Amino acid sequence: MPGGAALPGTACNDGNAGTINDEYGTDCVCAGIIPPTLDCQGVPNGPAMPGTPCNDNNPATGNDHWNANCNCVGQVIDCNGIPGGAALPGTSCDDGNSGTINDVYGSDCACAGIIPPTLDCQGVPNGPAMPGTPCNDNNPATGNDHWNANCNCVGQVIDCNGIPGGAALPGTSCDDGNAGTINDVYGLDCACTGIIPPTLDCQGVPNGPAMPGTPCNDNNPATGNDHWNANCNCVGQVIDCKGVPGGSALPGTSCDDDNPDTDNDVYTDDCTCVGTISTLAPPRVPIVASDCSGILGGGAILDDCGICSGGQTGIEPNADEDYDGLIPCDDNCSTAFNPGQADFDEDGVGDACDNCVWLANEDQADVNGNGIGDACELGATGIEEVSMDGDGMAIWPNPAREHVVVRCDAGQAAQLRFYDPSGRVVEEVSYQQQVDVSHLASGTYLVFALDANGRAIARSRFVKL
Repeated sequence: MPGGAALPGTACNDGNAGTINDEYGTDCVCAGIIPPTLDCQGVPNGPAMPGTPCNDNNPATGNDHWNANCNCVGQVIDCNGIPGGAALPGTSCDDGNSGTINDVYGSDCACAGIIPPTLDCQGVPNGPAMPGTPCNDNNPATGNDHWNANCNCVGQVIDCNGIPGGAALPGTSCDDGNAGTINDVYGLDCACTGIIPPTLDCQGVPNGPAMPGTPCNDNNPATGNDHWNANCNCVGQVIDCKGVPGGSALPGTSCDDDNPDTDNDVYTDDCTCVGTISTLAPPRVPIVASDCSGILGGGAILDDCGICSGGQTGIEPNADEDYDGLIPCDDNCSTAFNPGQADFDEDGVGDACDNCVWLANEDQADVNGNGIGDACELGATGIEEVSMDGDGMAIWPNPAREHVVVRCDAGQAAQLRFYDPSGRVVEEVSYQQQVDVSHLASGTYLVFALDANGRAIARSRFVKL
């Protein structure tokens, strides 16, 4: 501008707020100069500018720096060692103990919580009814009642032996003390009972007819009287040359060929009776002996029991009529199969034949002919008091109508078994001192005390009125 004032060296504005002393240069360019900057410690263009690190001399802070007001400030170091971190005293944390609550950092940065009160199973803080402690479930069928983890009061079922939590429960196996039963189990009433197993006959049929002593067929035409023996073998007796099973007229034994000119008559293998013609001259009259039955030349002999048998006697030697493997003189009951020779009363008459098994009666007297020996049979009324003393056991009152008291001195009794005079079991109860007999029929009974293994340890006679 002609005559204007904006001449070189005069003041102007270069439009830069960061410059001072703006003026026109010789080229009429307006320019200023940048003034020196004082840092936070007053040093022109020094390093201590806002935002740069510094040291506030406080060990509790970190990340110290000059702020916009040139104050050297740091950030508080938290409980995890982090400057400016959130883990400060009074803030929540985790003390690693699941049994505490409200965990916070303390002034010493220790993280700690408080143990809450524990409610017991009845809602009482820190009360005694804690899981695992005793309680009462009000069930008489259980024992060892206790609070479980869910705070339910529960007990263990009392088993048939009276043991809480025991294994002897209804339906489980047991031993009824009777060797004659199998599959013994506790019933719902905790009575241990088994079942009587079927008896396999000699052909494997349960309770079948082919029992030892019964007829069979050994498929041998040379034998007769075939029967099953004690070992379940079907055996017969050799039919002798006279057609008698078990007879003595066997090949090689003496006979009579009805020829007076022969002697030494014997049966051949085909059962022909032949003798040897005598060559003696003059002919001799053979001396013929009598057999044990008095018959000249007869074949009867004394068997092992001393009985004249065989020949023409019609008696079979050593006859084993009941097929129990015993000859008559060794058999205490030769008319019934009894290889065991049981004789409870030791009167010489086997139990299989004895009309009074329980009391010795060698004469087998039976006045009324009812099959029950007089020794076992007593009237039902008008009987004097019977002695209490039995074999290791006493029963009183005796006779009785309603109840009796039983005492066993022979050992540890487990059961009582009542037999009628015919040997039939009519009552079986667990051993107890007082027994109800009101339901028994009037008569005489033999009472046995049995141990836990079913073995008879004592006996006594009892009369029911």
